[in-house]
Amino acid sequence: MSWIFGLSKLEYLDLSNVDLSKTQNLDSLLYPIHSLSKLSLSRCGLSIANFGSHHLNSSRELASIRYLDLSENSFRGQLPSFFLNITSLVFLDFSKNNLSMTQSFNKLLNMIPFISELRLSSCLIQKASLSPTNLNFSAYSSIQHLDLSWNDIEGNFPSILTNMSLLLSLDISENMLNSSIPVMPNLLKLDISQNKLGHIGDVGIWRQCHLKELIVSNNDLQGEMIIGPSTNVSECSESALEILYLDMNKLHGSIPDSFGRFTNLRGLDLSNNELTGAIPEALGKLRLLEGLYLSDNQLSFIPESLGGLTALKEIYLKSNRLRGPIPVSLGRLTSLRVFSVSSNLLEGPIPSSIGQLTKLYVLDLSNNYLQGVVSEDHFANLSMLKYLNANYNNKLLFNISHEWIPSFQLKVARLDSCKIKNGFPQWLQNQRKLEELVLSNASITGPLPTWLRLLPNIYDLDLSYNKLTGPLTNLPLVKVKYSQSRLLLQNNIFRGLIPRWFCKMIDLKLLDLSRNRLTGKIPKCLWNMSLEMMILSSNRLSGVIPSSFVANPSLLWLQLNDYNLNGELPQDLGYSTKLGVLDLGENKISGDIPEWIGENTTGLVAFRLHKNNFTGHIPHSLCKSRTLRILDLAHNSLTESIPHCFGELAAMKEDGLYYSMLSRMAFRYGYGNIMQTLMDPSAYADNTYLCGAPLPNECSPHEKPPTTSKNKHKEANKVWYYCLDIMSGFATGFWGIIGVLLFKTQWRHKLFRFCDKIMGKIYVAVAVRSSFEVEKKKVGCIKFK
Repeated sequence: MSWIFGLSKLEYLDLSNVDLSKTQNLDSLLYPIHSLSKLSLSRCGLSIANFGSHHLNSSRELASIRYLDLSENSFRGQLPSFFLNITSLVFLDFSKNNLSMTQSFNKLLNMIPFISELRLSSCLIQKASLSPTNLNFSAYSSIQHLDLSWNDIEGNFPSILTNMSLLLSLDISENMLNSSIPVMPNLLKLDISQNKLGHIGDVGIWRQCHLKELIVSNNDLQGEMIIGPSTNVSECSESALEILYLDMNKLHGSIPDSFGRFTNLRGLDLSNNELTGAIPEALGKLRLLEGLYLSDNQLSFIPESLGGLTALKEIYLKSNRLRGPIPVSLGRLTSLRVFSVSSNLLEGPIPSSIGQLTKLYVLDLSNNYLQGVVSEDHFANLSMLKYLNANYNNKLLFNISHEWIPSFQLKVARLDSCKIKNGFPQWLQNQRKLEELVLSNASITGPLPTWLRLLPNIYDLDLSYNKLTGPLTNLPLVKVKYSQSRLLLQNNIFRGLIPRWFCKMIDLKLLDLSRNRLTGKIPKCLWNMSLEMMILSSNRLSGVIPSSFVANPSLLWLQLNDYNLNGELPQDLGYSTKLGVLDLGENKISGDIPEWIGENTTGLVAFRLHKNNFTGHIPHSLCKSRTLRILDLAHNSLTESIPHCFGELAAMKEDGLYYSMLSRMAFRYGYGNIMQTLMDPSAYADNTYLCGAPLPNECSPHEKPPTTSKNKHKEANKVWYYCLDIMSGFATGFWGIIGVLLFKTQWRHKLFRFCDKIMGKIYVAVAVRSSFEVEKKKVGCIKFK
């Protein structure tokens, strides 16, 4: 830090995020700079060890420093004494340091008696530190702005704060206060969000006459916002309130008409509550209102009076139960930038007056029951529009001429499940800033237009569930943004090959080409992309499954079912895969199911190999997959028994493990009652050899597969042959051994010693086995060798 010695006229020094943890005598380096007025040392790894002696000469001062930021360092216990020499300090940010000890907190306040703005967020300050017996805040009457957020203050509101006569703004959010808020006559801003307030009366909305900003978000407020004689409080004849946030509580009932008395209100947030009834007409009196946030309630109606809020810039009404039409009067909101009414029950046509909102930036009408025709008139003067979302209004018909050229440049256009007339919408041709285009299930027919491939900024393209035809050659090159990019083309009539230039979309995350009529082979380069989800099922593709089909470390979901794949799965993977869904059903793949399924899959949820040509047994490694929910191995040629650990694996899952048609299995052991985990009878239909409840065939440890009627007589004859063999063998063996022992004393002694040794081993084995069974009940499936 010696380089700062020569900067004698320096006024502003910002070293935030610079590692100064090894700097010594930092305060001594600052004293020669008499002109320094603003010093920022945030996130520098500083502690008391980085400063000099605690007994500095009082004649040395840092009188010019007015602004000091020491936030997010490692101060604990002792504090740097150079605070004593900063006599002109008016701003101090000491947030995210440790002031948990009362004496540290008191010492800090004694060092800065003339501070105007003090930020002590996340300093582990407890309620005891704010006790009147420890502090006399009247001595710190200069504090105007105080931040005590994210501390451990609990219980009643600290009464000592009410004695700070010059306090203008107080942030005491993210604590555990649960008492009423006192009236502080000079306070202009109060943030008490993220506390434990339980009653709307504790907030004192109707008696906080001087507050301009009141934020009580995310508490436990309950009850109705009733105003009147029953409240037993004096109400303000006129309120100064400009910002009122009561969102993320549990308020219910209707919004009272008395909100119309807050004539100075600029922002009102009542979202994420349980409010019911119509939006009151009285809100139309709030002529200065700029933001109205009523989302995520159960409100039922939008009044025409909202059309008089000419200062309104944002209106969020999503996720309510709003019915009826969109009021025509909203076309008079000339300052409106955001209009969001998604996820409601609105019906009727979109008023053409919406097209007069010249400053509209976001229009979200999605997930309603709107109907009628949308024409150019609805967008006549929307020159500022960037975000258009009309998804899931399946009775809306977009009938826009091919010749129309809009005045706006969209970034997002979502018209999922709307009806689009006249083929692919040509008015999108000049939208050169378009990043997200969703036209799924929009009744679009015909080939892709050639201009589509010229759109330069697309990162999300969804054209699924239409009747688009022809090759995929006119698609744009999908780019990545916000770590997400999608290309969804499923359920169309696309033909031809998968173009090799798809591999240029190296950052594509989701590719779905399923249910088309594509032919040929999958380009090998697709496996080298950073895809997280690849779905190519139900096409006319063919070829051999590549040995490295799960080598992509980013692949989470792979569906190649209903395809003409052949070959075998690799038996030795050699690395772990993140696959959660692996569906290779309805192909021609043969060979054994490899052991790495379960061994090398860390999050496998669904595993489907149905309708293939697999042979051999079900690998026991599947028992290690604690995340498995869907297993479908039906219609293969698998033999042997179901692993008994499957029953224990299924019992460990809250929603059970779904086995689908485990055909041609001979389940001979009743461990875990596997069949009781099967809720759908179709999952085990036509499986001759399966047994165990709820099936009629009972299982036993020595059960053999049931025989057919043709073989019953043959099996009966075999029983007599077995009996004769056993009897003759017993006679020969008995006299062949016992007869010799009668004449050979030495042999008898050796035999007895051998038997004694064997009995000892059997005892140890039984003891270990008993202990193992106890542990197995605790931990579930263990592979025992």
